[in-house]
Amino acid sequence: MDFDLLEALAEDIYKTLGRFHPKIIYVNALELEFLKRKIPFVKNRSFPLLYNDQMLGNFMFDFIIDSIPIDVIVANDIDVEYIELFKNRMRNIKTNEGYIICFVRKNAEKYIIVSRIKLDLS
Repeated sequence: MDFDLLEALAEDIYKTLGRFHPKIIYVNALELEFLKRKIPFVKNRSFPLLYNDQMLGNFMFDFIIDSIPIDVIVANDIDVEYIELFKNRMRNIKTNEGYIICFVRKNAEKYIIVSRIKLDLS
């Protein structure tokens, strides 16, 4: 997934919709953008969360594109705890790259934040 394209899509969505919508609205808009551009994706892909080979539950990413997870959040910022949770989930599916798209709620100079997360899985 191309970082610049993802950021441009998020900016277009924000410019059209504005602030304060629930997450699902931005997720659905992003889905429409992927469909319009014929970008293959899986939406709301669920993965098992295991502990000592026992299933504890599931977690999901909003999108998977070319094995790269993408999550959308609506918040004032991407906090460190969310980034660590996202990294843990990336490790669980053994991928070294992912993206978090934050649609910012507060009045700020930057109204969307796209963060590329890289992991060293070696």
